[in-house]
Amino acid sequence: MLSQSEIFYPSFVISLLDIILSKPKQIKISSQYISAASIPSHLEPIGILTIECFIRLNQTNETNEVIYESIKKKFKSDPILNNQLYKDIDYWLELAKCYRSITNYDDVRGIFFCQISSLKSLTLKAIEEESHSDFLSALNSYVTALEQYPLTNDTINDSVLELEHEFWTQSMLNCCNQLNNWTIMSKHIFIDNTTFDTLWSNAHQLNYLMPYAIRAKLKLLISGNEKEQLEQNDLCQFFNNLSTNSNNIIITGNSETTFVKRSYIEKQYPFEL
Repeated sequence: MLSQSEIFYPSFVISLLDIILSKPKQIKISSQYISAASIPSHLEPIGILTIECFIRLNQTNETNEVIYESIKKKFKSDPILNNQLYKDIDYWLELAKCYRSITNYDDVRGIFFCQISSLKSLTLKAIEEESHSDFLSALNSYVTALEQYPLTNDTINDSVLELEHEFWTQSMLNCCNQLNNWTIMSKHIFIDNTTFDTLWSNAHQLNYLMPYAIRAKLKLLISGNEKEQLEQNDLCQFFNNLSTNSNNIIITGNSETTFVKRSYIEKQYPFEL
């Protein structure tokens, strides 16, 4: 349910999380869905409580000893250890996102430097810079990490790198937002033929990337130079299509989809429309 949600109503989300907390051993749910629902609905405290509950259930003293003392020797050769490492890092990263959302950088730094210090040095460096509100340096570190460790066919099986890559992207966009750097934000969202339609087709991208995509395009349309303004035609076209197609009288699959899109956009971005 949470994995396919596009809009999060706090009263409904808190009810779901309360159910999850009451039966943590029976209910299996990705920590990414918990943070994805908690942060937009401003329920970070209950999200933190839920993720921490799962961390306690999934980490035993024996697992911790194997992961944190033998990680370099066994990471590539032990599939079971690899999977456990992925789960633990996934939980800690999502927990860090919730703490960062409420600007609790003391706990964020504690997570990265004490619990998942095995991540790339650039990740730890960027977190340190971000915790001191040095968003420009943090942005440079995240961009460097994305360029230095790209997701390729050679690294497709590196699940931990995939987690880090996703974290770098989200963190980089957050830094761009803090710095009002709409050019870099737009550049890193609209890559590999990414369009507003492709962002819409994926619930994860809709929740994490669409807000930044609309904000970046709109800011460049308003305050960019002449060339930058002309490059934002896709945003205008996206909104125009919603407005034009919503007046269709004959109900078809496409018009129903357009109606859903327009309803979502109107609720999330009333001022932009």
